[in-house]
Amino acid sequence: MNNDPRNITSDNIWDQNQDEFEEYDDWPPPDAFRGIKLALTGFLLVVVIAAGGWWAWHTLVLVDYRELARDYVAEGDYQTAVIELKQLITEDPADAEMHWLLGSSYLQLDQPALARPQLQAAFDLGYFEQPLLLALTRANLRDGEYEAAMKLAREWSDADSAQASAEWKLLYGRALVNLGRREQAVNAFVKVLQLDAGNLYAKRALAYTGIGPDLSAWVDSDIDSALSTGLDQPETWLLKGELALSQGNYEQARAAFEKAGELGPNNAYARSGLVRVLLVSDQLEAAREPVRVLTQRFPTDPGGAYVRALYAKEHGEYELALDALEIVISHDPYHAMSLLLLGEVQQVMGKHEQAVLNLSRFHRLVPDSVVGRKRLAEALLESGQPDRALKLLEADKGSVFKDPEYATLLARAAAEADEQGSVPVDKSAPGELVSE
Repeated sequence: MNNDPRNITSDNIWDQNQDEFEEYDDWPPPDAFRGIKLALTGFLLVVVIAAGGWWAWHTLVLVDYRELARDYVAEGDYQTAVIELKQLITEDPADAEMHWLLGSSYLQLDQPALARPQLQAAFDLGYFEQPLLLALTRANLRDGEYEAAMKLAREWSDADSAQASAEWKLLYGRALVNLGRREQAVNAFVKVLQLDAGNLYAKRALAYTGIGPDLSAWVDSDIDSALSTGLDQPETWLLKGELALSQGNYEQARAAFEKAGELGPNNAYARSGLVRVLLVSDQLEAAREPVRVLTQRFPTDPGGAYVRALYAKEHGEYELALDALEIVISHDPYHAMSLLLLGEVQQVMGKHEQAVLNLSRFHRLVPDSVVGRKRLAEALLESGQPDRALKLLEADKGSVFKDPEYATLLARAAAEADEQGSVPVDKSAPGELVSE
C-alpha cells in the first residue's frame, strides 16, 4: 500500500480499517463457540427428556392415588393426607375406606368435630372395622357427644381379645364419667383393670373420679394385680393413694402420693393428693407451703384448685374457696367432692338455696354417702324445707344407730315438719333429689 501522505483519501482509510476489522470477524474463536452450542443443546435435550418423562408418567402410567393417601397416613403426614383424601372423596363419595382414613387423620390432628362426620360416613357405608369403631367412639367423646359414645361402646364392645375388651370398657367408663354416672364408671374402670392389670389410663381414671371416701366401697372387686403392676408409673401410686385416703389410712396415702411425686415430678395430682392428706389429718401448717407451690405452678389445674378450695375453707376464706371451686367444676361439672365442698361453703355463707342445689347434685352422684345426706338435710332445714329433709333422712334409718349427728338431724327434721303441720312431699324438680 502507498503510504505517501499525499495519496491518502477517505477510500484508502476505509480500506485500511476494514483490513483491521476483518481480523475479528471470527470472534469468538470457532472451537469455543462450538462448545457453547453443544452445551446449550445438551441442556435443552435434558429439559425436553425430563418434560417428556413427566408427561408420560402422568399420562400413560396410572397413579394409584388411594395407595398414595394410605402411605401419607401410614407415614403420619396427616395434613397432606387430608388434602389427598378430600379430593378422592369428592371423586367417589361412596368410598368408605377413604372416609375412614380422612376421619382418622382429622382425629390425629385433634379436630374431632371434623373427624366425626367422616367416621360416621364410613360407618354408614358399612365399614365396621374395629379401628373405625374405636375412633368414632373417641371422636364422640372428644366432641362432647357422650350419649353417642356410650351407645357405641355398649353395642360394639364384644371384642376378640382381653386387651380390646379393656379398651372398649375404658371408653364406656369415660362416657359414663362425663354423664355423671360415677358409680357405673368406677365399675367399668375396675373391669378394665381386671382385663388388663397394667392399664395406666384406667388407674388414672379411677384416681380422678373425684368421689372421695366412697371410692374404696365402690372398688369392691379384686384389683390387687393392678395395684402390684406398673410400680414404676405414677398412676399406680396415685390409685394406691386415693384408695388409702378413702379408707382413712393417711400414712399409707401420704407415702403413695409422695412416691407418685417422685416418679412424676410435674404431676400436679400427686402434689394435690399429698396436700389433701395433710388437710384431712389436721396438718394445716404443713400444708401451707405445698398449697403455695400448687397455686404458683399449677394455677388452672383442677386437682390443685380443689385443694386450694379445701385449704381456703379451713381458713374461713370462703370467697377464695368459691373461686377455686369454679375452676374445678368448669372442668368437670360432675366432680362429686367439689360439689359437696361447694354446698358446704355456700351453707356456711348463708346461701342455703344454692347449697341445696349443689348438695342435691352430689346426692344424685353418690346416693349412699351418709355425709352428703347429712349436709343436704342441713341445707334443707335451713331453707325451710323440713318435710324434704325428713324424707331424705328416713330413707337411711340405719345410720341413726351409728351416727349421733344423723340421729339429731332426723329428730330436728321430724319436729320442724310437725310444727309446720306438713305432710312429707317431694318438692324437688324432676331428677333433682333422688333419695330412695
